[in-house]
Amino acid sequence: MLVSILLSIKKELCGRRIMAITRASQARDVS
Repeated sequence: MLVSILLSIKKELCGRRIMAITRASQARDVS
């Protein structure tokens, strides 16, 4: 059970990081 929870947290963190990177790149392209 702990492993699945850790994996889900890792997925969330990775997703947030990817979203932040895409947002930053989009802002760069716009400006």
